[in-house]
Amino acid sequence: MNTDLYPKRHLTHVAETVSKRIFEAVLPDEWIVRELGERDYGIDLILELADTHVRGDSISIQLKGKEEISWNRDGNFSFSGISKQTTNYWFTGNLPVFLILVDRKVSEIYFVSVKKHIRRNFSVFKSGQDISYRFIRSAFLSKGDISRFLEEYIAEKNQINLYSAISSAIEFNDKFSSFIEKNYGRDGHMMVDDEDRVNQVTHIWERVRLFCQITNGTWNIPTIKDLAKEMPYNKYNDIAEYHFTEMINQLDEKYFTALQSMHRLVIAEEPDFWMEKEPSAFRFFSEMKEISPLKMFKKDVYGWH
Repeated sequence: MNTDLYPKRHLTHVAETVSKRIFEAVLPDEWIVRELGERDYGIDLILELADTHVRGDSISIQLKGKEEISWNRDGNFSFSGISKQTTNYWFTGNLPVFLILVDRKVSEIYFVSVKKHIRRNFSVFKSGQDISYRFIRSAFLSKGDISRFLEEYIAEKNQINLYSAISSAIEFNDKFSSFIEKNYGRDGHMMVDDEDRVNQVTHIWERVRLFCQITNGTWNIPTIKDLAKEMPYNKYNDIAEYHFTEMINQLDEKYFTALQSMHRLVIAEEPDFWMEKEPSAFRFFSEMKEISPLKMFKKDVYGWH
């Protein structure tokens, strides 16, 4: 048979098909893979996460494959060759972007959360150089384990809320410190009949809970009204001053834990990004004290250490 009479199936196309099949084979049956009909410009697929419902949880996927990944002794592999233009496109898009690397020899799949990687290499990104994407062996996707992939997706999806929380940290820290100064350690047996103060502590409670959720902290603090029921002052469950003091004790611990998580992100993990995007927040976390607002108050007022 004269094979020159027919179109040729290029090996690169075969390799791309194999990589795509390996990737799709490990995805939960409920997830939806949407192929792009137009030229992709750095996006091969849109992956929509679903269970019994479709909620619009979508991820942009750039799929790459190698016959065999050559890991270094630390379990890392650096993937280069992504243009600056493509990186810009990924970083400014609305959806989370994941770079997927398939090892065709052993049918293994690894991933990088692209926007997170760019934020952590922001100085290189801003310099105009092409970024190399570092894969690690522990960041894999398999039929029986999608947990880390989901964690990375949720973290990236949550980035807008995290950005807002970090940007507002200065204002809230001042507000919380002022609230502590005015409400902590008052005569515990006095009733609180000031609705404005109750509204203030409720607002503080809501904000600290939000900070805690955004930084993946645990939350078990009751509202001020529920606290009054758990620690009753009288049979009417009225709110007393000692409820305010106890509430501040609990909120301060949770808030400072969340603040430390944000500090680690801004100062240790993504300093160049935050230095440019939110310089006031970067300065705040750079100068942040190693004690909580409540402990700072006790130190200033009582001389406690």
